[in-house]
This record gives sequence, structure tokens and C-alpha cells, in this order.
Amino acid sequence: MLNKFLSQWAKTADDAGKHGRHSGESGKASLGAQTSVKRSRSRRAFLKRELAQAYFPSASGRSALQHLRRAIKGDPQLRGELARAGYKVRTHYFTLRQARILDFYFG
Repeated sequence: MLNKFLSQWAKTADDAGKHGRHSGESGKASLGAQTSVKRSRSRRAFLKRELAQAYFPSASGRSALQHLRRAIKGDPQLRGELARAGYKVRTHYFTLRQARILDFYFG
């Protein structure tokens, strides 16, 4: 489901890097109205709310986050894979690796 989203995001992030953004800089690039990307120390991340709304489009932002949290909490295998990828409940972002894990389970 999010393969197109992830590939568009990766292309846009790579293009932003070619146009003067250095990996150590902090900044935001966007894929239009829906996608904000945080770049810091060469790490790229998706806002949790963006991915939650992509998986639960009929829910509001807050409800989509709750649905996503419950889905993660209810699947021990998914929770374990995300934990090994550095997932922490209180962070506001998913790394690209974590987003791909979610895509594998939900996509």
C-alpha cells in the first residue's frame, strides 16, 4: 500500500539532498500537502500521524494514531520487529526502516 508513498518520499528526499541540503542539517522537505519529512544527521523519518492516516484514511489524525497504536500493541511479532528497529512509543516519527516494517505488516 505504501510502496508508492515510500518510493516518492525517498526520491524527494534524495532530490532535496542534491539541492544543497547537507546530511547534518536539520530541515523539512515535503511531498505536497500530505507529507512532511524530518531530516537530521542523515536520518530520515515520517511523522507517525502521516503513516497512521495513510493506513486509516477514514479516521481523523488522532483516531488514526490510536488505531495504529492498538494494531502495534496487539501484534507481539510486529512490536518486536519495530523494537529491534529502534521504535519507541513516545517518539513522533518512524524511520524509513520502521515504515517498511509497517508496510510489510499492513500493506
